[in-house]
Amino acid sequence: MSESANNIQAFYAGIHAMPCTNRCQHCWAEGDPCHARMTPERVGFILDKLADLKSLGMDSSFIFYDEPTYHPQFLDFMEKASGLGLIGEQFFLATNGSILAQASDDTWTRLGDTGCACLQLTFYGLEKTHDVFAGRKGAFRDIVRTIHRATEHGLEWYAGVILHPDNVRELPVTLDTVRSYDPEGRARVGWFPFLWQGRGREAKRIRFGQYAALPTGLREKAGMFMQEKDVVERILSSPELADQHPMASGCSAVVFHVDVELNVYWGGSCDSGGIGWAVPEIKREFCLGTLNEAGFQPFLQAYRMKTPRPLKLLSSVTWGELASRYGNRRGDEIYFLRDLPENKWLAAYLIENLMGS
Repeated sequence: MSESANNIQAFYAGIHAMPCTNRCQHCWAEGDPCHARMTPERVGFILDKLADLKSLGMDSSFIFYDEPTYHPQFLDFMEKASGLGLIGEQFFLATNGSILAQASDDTWTRLGDTGCACLQLTFYGLEKTHDVFAGRKGAFRDIVRTIHRATEHGLEWYAGVILHPDNVRELPVTLDTVRSYDPEGRARVGWFPFLWQGRGREAKRIRFGQYAALPTGLREKAGMFMQEKDVVERILSSPELADQHPMASGCSAVVFHVDVELNVYWGGSCDSGGIGWAVPEIKREFCLGTLNEAGFQPFLQAYRMKTPRPLKLLSSVTWGELASRYGNRRGDEIYFLRDLPENKWLAAYLIENLMGS
């Protein structure tokens, strides 16, 4: 393996291999029941190439996006990945529970035997609110049933509650309800606003007036959740933040996304699509090529040696400049602090500097 590739500590392939049973209003991956399904041969090919990379000494794994259990060969994929050593102690399965809720004991046993020990779940409010936001009646009952089934079969779970205008009033009850599904108190349950990526660019956000109505204890735990005008002020008043450059990445691992045609895209972090999903108009700029027998190594070498054109612009702009030029000084919508300079404002900057070039 080349010296440049050896400098990468961990690598994930984000596999967009199947449709989704839901159509959630905030989804950064824009999951949809109408999306194409990757052939079993192609999924197996991706896993084989990840195993090749792992055999060369790189910590390699994968993440299935959309709803992985919706693929008829899902368990076959998991068992193959397990046999190739791609499912480690930190592996988790993100799911909406729609298929696992109805799964047989044998299916749950097979899933556990792969080494998958944890499920990542997302709630959007209490039952009626959750189903509307997810775009499917019965979505809430499925995810609750999945929790009970996971507990029966010894799998852990953790859950996030997405904050949006229609669930903010019921957030305290929602959190208490979700935690009640884990009487031993082992599961982690958090809450947060959604990212400004994919459908999250257009979805309605809570405003400060709604946010301020939350119990003080919840708001004190929020940390970096702020209204846009406060983010602008905080960045401009802090030289350390103002001088920071966008990273377009949220974790230490390198993440590439692979679509149903085996096209490989430079990604963001393990749990988002990065700037390519915040600016779909320039997503093609992040395409590294099509996966073939040479595997992921050439793409990793290209990643180190040839920076995608949009990312070259990141070193020429700071958070402070983005806040000054694109920040809404009257904006009262709630965001993660980093979501604005790394997604929303950065998207405006890249469109302005790339679309006309």
